[in-house]
Amino acid sequence: MSPEQESDSEDLFLYDALLSEDTAEEIECYYADGLHPVHLNDIVSASSPDNSRYRILHKLGSGCFSTVWFGQNLEKTNLGHRGVAIKFIASDQTGKTHEVEISKYLASRSSEESGFQNFALCLDTFQVNGPNGVHDVIVSEPAILLADLFDNEAIGHLDDRLIFQQALAGVGFLHRNGVVHRDLHLRNMAIEFPFLRTARVTELMSGSGRPRCHAFVPSKPTPARHPPSFPTYIVEKAKFCGSEGLSALMRTSASFTVKIIDFGCSFRPGMHELPDPKEGPPFLKPPECNRSTMIVSDDVPRPKREANTPPRDLSDLAWSTQSDIWVLGCTLFSIMVRGCFYIFGGGFGGTAALFHYIAEYMGPVPDRYRLLLEETANSNNSAISESWDSKNCAKALDMDPALSEPSAIQKNWVSLEERVLDARRTRPKMVPAGDHVDEEQERKRVRVCLMVIRRMVGWCPEDRITASDAAALLAGTNMISDPKPSESPILNDLPESPNRETTSLSSLENQNSEYLWEPPSPPEDSEELEPLSRYRAGGLHPVHLTERYNNGQYYILNKLGFGSSSHVWLAQDTTTEQPLSKSRPLALKFIEAKASHDRTLEIEIHKYLTDLTTEADSKHILPLLDTFRIQGPNGMHNVIVSDAVVLIPDLCKSKTLEDLNETEIVRQIFQGVSFLHENGVVHRDLHCGNIGIEIPPFRTAGIGEFPRSSPLVYPCILSEAVEHPRSLPKYLVQSVPTLYFKKAPLLVVKLVDFGCAFRPGIDTVPEGGPRRALTAPECLVSETPLPEKVWTFQSDIWTLGCTLSLFSDGSLGAEMVKLLGPIPDAYRCIIDDNASPVNSASDTSEYENVISLNWRTLEPSLVAARAPRTPLSAEDELQRVGRDIEDVRRFLSLIKQMLRWEPRDRIKAKEALESVFFTSRAAVTSS
Repeated sequence: MSPEQESDSEDLFLYDALLSEDTAEEIECYYADGLHPVHLNDIVSASSPDNSRYRILHKLGSGCFSTVWFGQNLEKTNLGHRGVAIKFIASDQTGKTHEVEISKYLASRSSEESGFQNFALCLDTFQVNGPNGVHDVIVSEPAILLADLFDNEAIGHLDDRLIFQQALAGVGFLHRNGVVHRDLHLRNMAIEFPFLRTARVTELMSGSGRPRCHAFVPSKPTPARHPPSFPTYIVEKAKFCGSEGLSALMRTSASFTVKIIDFGCSFRPGMHELPDPKEGPPFLKPPECNRSTMIVSDDVPRPKREANTPPRDLSDLAWSTQSDIWVLGCTLFSIMVRGCFYIFGGGFGGTAALFHYIAEYMGPVPDRYRLLLEETANSNNSAISESWDSKNCAKALDMDPALSEPSAIQKNWVSLEERVLDARRTRPKMVPAGDHVDEEQERKRVRVCLMVIRRMVGWCPEDRITASDAAALLAGTNMISDPKPSESPILNDLPESPNRETTSLSSLENQNSEYLWEPPSPPEDSEELEPLSRYRAGGLHPVHLTERYNNGQYYILNKLGFGSSSHVWLAQDTTTEQPLSKSRPLALKFIEAKASHDRTLEIEIHKYLTDLTTEADSKHILPLLDTFRIQGPNGMHNVIVSDAVVLIPDLCKSKTLEDLNETEIVRQIFQGVSFLHENGVVHRDLHCGNIGIEIPPFRTAGIGEFPRSSPLVYPCILSEAVEHPRSLPKYLVQSVPTLYFKKAPLLVVKLVDFGCAFRPGIDTVPEGGPRRALTAPECLVSETPLPEKVWTFQSDIWTLGCTLSLFSDGSLGAEMVKLLGPIPDAYRCIIDDNASPVNSASDTSEYENVISLNWRTLEPSLVAARAPRTPLSAEDELQRVGRDIEDVRRFLSLIKQMLRWEPRDRIKAKEALESVFFTSRAAVTSS
């Protein structure tokens, strides 16, 4: 394969977006004549006389032919007022459908007409010219999809009887005005709650949940490989139902309105060209519109009509208003069972399978459809006759006549009634709020609904009831006491509270917030996203994926993490000849501007250590590869370039650490610390996050070995519609997931981050250092009137001892005193006042016995932590525990020598390498 062919064969993007169809559209939908790339906070302008401007705030949904966004009209409303739904139609569909024309036509009808309020009113239409072509844009009322409401406990009070009534009213309005919808499935029916009309944008956005986005990083940092047709990131749709606050509003809302949406498949008979019947919902096609799907594969030719046979009269096999009725009947059934199953199997298995399902409930297949079944069942084409469709054709044609008797069909409907009741019993959230669950009343409701649906799903269009007649039939059963869609009788037991919704919404909004959403801040995310407050003058530099630094040399691919004064990014050196998937993973550390003035020492020490390459133990120091400076909106920043390594916390999260030789890891840590100390450098911040592991096979494999899932990004959207400040990033990037790699027999520990390091007698001690729980006692006395703190090599030993042991999350209190003995007078001021030193022993030997016993109490938990993931036999487990107890005791013996009150009493790093912990067992070397 030539280099050109190899280059062309590479994936366009470095990462894969693991998105479900219900979450977001596929990146493949963005192509020439495809979807328009939309980003949060974009401003789109209409070409209408009033020049309306809309701000994109969140995504409502998506498909192969459009994306729908929640936005705000900046010209007609102030920020925080009512929002709108903005639909961007794919370029190859623009002008080919009648959606814009029909949307505007319906909006022009009289608002007094019954059912007018039951479709999403078109507020504006215009076109945008983008990298993928010209796109129609439709602005309408926002609503929440019915399908999205089914899985939410908070909306159990929605009465499906009222949904039936309003859906029928909406479809009746369409049909009376000569419009056939053709796509009446659950995702094209929505619910509008009153708060969607009255709430301010900031209130809705605060309750909808912060946007979760998946970024796309091109495999090659060249314009040819990153066409503007692709968005920077794909946004997951808003989870209005996932918000506790908005769910509460849905639960307490005194009214709701069903809305028919999406007229992309609609047409007006007599005015528009008859659409191809194969278009429309594939799993909800009425029988008359299924002839073009009789053949399983489009590649298989249709069987030719035999000679001397009359031509098929298929003129009536086309979409009509009564085709809508059939689809609506199937959809209303799904509403009854909240999407648990379809009335006719959902069309799975092909058209003939669907016909067989229908025959069980509606009687024998009519002659007009039998001709189509015979064409397939009697075909001489093996590709057709052996197909699932062909088998079902024969099955539907040869149905036992007894199964078509009225009594048999009625039995099937009774059985279906029981299935519906069972589904409703297992999903108690379907019971309307305030209603007593009466079995007979529930059965009556289901029976009435099925009676109406049965009249809607007849074999032939002329056998089906109209939407208006179905609504009248439903109302005539007294199933609904008040059919007015705006007055729901299901919440009469709630106390009167005219301001209930407004009050609840106000509680959702953070009135003092600078942003529509604050970045994620729960404990589990605290290590993955830095606070936005750090992006200010003198603070962090706003870095974005795919940016290039140092005259284009370094290409940003992902974020590795952040620290107290910097953040670190995964990057590629574009000056190398290797493709991205095989290039050397690099880490770019961007230092805060205010720290960059004082952090020249970090670069100086890092260069000093890198130059000591002739010494054997220098391999445990992460080498400095490059440095440069950048001027950004927050100041001048130092940037340090080094190899990317796998940090100890990442190994612990993935449980990979237990697959490695822990003794060898600890040995190499001491070798690295010994190298620092022998060369006159105190690290001062030896916590787990500053200890990494380089695995040679991983390094040589390149960036292609990194996780393939796309980076998660969280856009920073300001509350005010103002220009985005240059000091802030457009989005925050979640730190890359744990770096997985194959188990390797050879490993190299690397000490990283010399931002707090200094050389005693040469450098001034820089600001910062380890957190208090890891700081040696002699270095904490600066917080008291005692003499100035003195950082030494032995201060590193204390910090490392805490890092390797169990004490990194505690304070110098009673537990530490029980393990280390009496507190020197100089350090009493830094000990918790509630500490209870073990001073009750009558003599020194008894005191030492108490200390020894306290250390022994740590052994069981350490032994348990070393247990393998795969359970062992009883005999093997006993041997393992005995072996591990000895290892743990030797390890604790080393820790005791590191954690001594006085620095002079602590073991040195070089001496630790000669301790019994390392010499008593054979450790795998890294050479």
